[in-house]
Order: sequence, then C-alpha cells, then structure tokens
Amino acid sequence: MTVIRWQPDRDFLTLREAMSRMFDDAIVGPLAAASGGASTIPFDVIERADEIVVRAPVPGFTPDDIDVNITGDVLTVTGNRTAEREEDEGNYHVREWRSGSFQRAMRLPSEVDPNKAEASVKDGVLTLTLPIAEAVKPKKISIKAN
Repeated sequence: MTVIRWQPDRDFLTLREAMSRMFDDAIVGPLAAASGGASTIPFDVIERADEIVVRAPVPGFTPDDIDVNITGDVLTVTGNRTAEREEDEGNYHVREWRSGSFQRAMRLPSEVDPNKAEASVKDGVLTLTLPIAEAVKPKKISIKAN
C-alpha cells in the first residue's frame, strides 16, 4: 500500500487555476469575440538552421490591414479590419462577419535580421520568414595540433 502525503496548498492552487481557466473560457473569451473579433491570433513558430518561420491565420485581412514589427527579439503583429457597410442589403438575421483589430507580440527563440525579413499573405495565412542574425549563429572553431 502506497501512502500519498496530502498537500493542501498544491490542491488549492490547482483548484484556483481550474476556476480561473473556466472563468476565462466562459466569460472573457465570448466578450472579446462579441466586441468585434478576437484580440489575438495564434502563431506557429518553426526554427530552422538559418531562419525562423512564423505562420498565423489572418482570414479576410489584406496585406494593407496588417503591420509587422521586430524590435530586438520581439515580434509584434497587429491588424485592423473595418466593417463593410451596404445600405440596401435587407434585414440581417445573422451577421457573424467581424471587424476590429488584433495584436500579438512574442519573444522569438533567436535574434533575427529584420532587414532581410520577408512577409506574405496567401489563402488567409500570414507567413513571416525571419533570417537568424549572423551574430547569434553558432560558429565552428577549428582546433590546431601543436
């Protein structure tokens, strides 16, 4: 028989975290969506030998709607889309197309060279190709025999 020591601090912390997550999912998430769209976007970040590739879904956004900034090792992506208004469309029963803005900032795993960065939007996906800065790339040091 195994005896497990009860640690009330750990158990209460877990309950508090669960309640916080439940509150965020039930209240904060829907309020952000109702106020004009999501306030953030998800990122996929892939580090390769010479570059970092970041992908983010931006459906309905044009390249003019999106701003990408790199400061040091922090990447910031912002976007803003205004609602299109048509006067004689009829009565809406459901209107789920959202307008609004988003912002997402994250620290990159390596310092990049922003002067050689490339960005494109295709099929609603923003793709950033960020070359890793030469200063932080690993250098091979040859060993000489005496």
